[in-house]
Amino acid sequence: MRVTIAHVKGSKLWNEDAVVANSPLGIYGVVDGATSIGTPPGWEGMTGGYLAAQLIAETFNSMIVPSGASVGLPEQMLLANQRLHAEMIQQGVDVTRSENLWGACAVVVRLTATHVEFAQVGDTLLVTLHKNGTAKLVTPDQVAAVSNRTLQEYAEGMASGLRTQAELWAYVKPQMIKNRQLANKPQGYGVINGNIELRGFIASGKFSLDGVQALFLMSDGLYVPRRHGDKPCEATDILLRVKEVGLPAYIEWLSVLEESDPECRRYPRLKRSDDKTAVLIELETTV
Repeated sequence: MRVTIAHVKGSKLWNEDAVVANSPLGIYGVVDGATSIGTPPGWEGMTGGYLAAQLIAETFNSMIVPSGASVGLPEQMLLANQRLHAEMIQQGVDVTRSENLWGACAVVVRLTATHVEFAQVGDTLLVTLHKNGTAKLVTPDQVAAVSNRTLQEYAEGMASGLRTQAELWAYVKPQMIKNRQLANKPQGYGVINGNIELRGFIASGKFSLDGVQALFLMSDGLYVPRRHGDKPCEATDILLRVKEVGLPAYIEWLSVLEESDPECRRYPRLKRSDDKTAVLIELETTV
């Protein structure tokens, strides 16, 4: 087995992604923090998204499970959620307002000799590559619908004549606040943000590794930006491209593409370059 990890900061000050790599337990994962809209940075200027991602990753990285005990990935995710809620209270965050909450999406797997268990929430994804050459999306993108609404607002702002990032951010901010109010709510999406209702949004399961060549865990920073109206980039296509050129080469190519459109006009998006984190687990490797 070979594990390749990519963890690249985007254009913002803090890398709000984090990596889970608890190799003694066979646990790997990707965490993608979401900066709160209505709350100033936490201690030492760190954003809520950064702090949430670090806390969640540490909850899995520090796991020590006695021999014969079950790991319980969903339960560990709920534990991270509880710890995050307590940390926000300690830091004085008004947790009654959804836009103030620190939060993160996460996908975590545990490998055994024959099976893989997973737990996922949000838009961090698990994709499998099979020995017949096909790729399959295992976990749902729970955030796609609300993200598309924000990008639609962004495109409308550009069409109305707005050009600077500051103008466009101010234009889409009301929509982003509405999106945050849908977190862990009916008709909404899941996110680890301290809300007790997270329990109903964790996708989890277990499947055989028979016929599986590789597992791919990714944050949404690996999506290729697109023009408004273009066909969306699919996570399965990303994995096939990564297997073809390698994970570092794919991320380098994507970063160059993003830098070619620094004002986010050709490819409407909320930031020039998002944080990019991925874990590629190749179950069978050749020398």
